[in-house]
Amino acid sequence: MHDGVGVVCQGNLAVILYAADARLHRTCWVFDRMDELAARNPDGIYALMIITPQSGPPDGATRTENATRLRQLDQALIAMVTVALGDSFKLNIVRTVMRTMFLLSRKGARHVVCSTEREGMERLLEATKLDPRVPTRADIEADLAALHAQVKPHAA
Repeated sequence: MHDGVGVVCQGNLAVILYAADARLHRTCWVFDRMDELAARNPDGIYALMIITPQSGPPDGATRTENATRLRQLDQALIAMVTVALGDSFKLNIVRTVMRTMFLLSRKGARHVVCSTEREGMERLLEATKLDPRVPTRADIEADLAALHAQVKPHAA
C-alpha cells in the first residue's frame, strides 16, 4: 500500500486500487510494482485497476509518466481492465483518459473500461481464461477485499 493506492501482485496479475487522485508519485509507485511483476513473468502480465469515486484524473505530469511507462511495458502487458466506480460522469472521464493513454501507446485493443467490479472481473477472466498463471476468481476477490480494507483516500 502506498498513499491512497494499493497493488497486489499474484501469479501474473496486478490488482490495483486507486483511492486517491492520480498523481506522479502514486503512478510511479504502481508502475514500479508492475515492472517487478513483468520481470518475474517473461510471458506477460495482466492488470485489473479499480478507480474509486474519490480519485481524481491524472494531471499533466502524471499523464506523461503513464504514457512513458506504458510504452516501456509494451511487450509485457497482455491486457488491462479498468473499473471506474461511481456515476456515469466519472466513468466517462476515466474512459476518455484511459482510452487516450492506451491509444497513444498502441494498446487500445488490449484495454477495457468497465463500470462495476463484477463486470471488470468477468472481462479480466474472459481475457485470461487460457492462462493458468492467473489467480482464481476467489483469490482476486480476496485481493480486492484486502485492498478496499487497507487503502484509504489521501489528499492530492
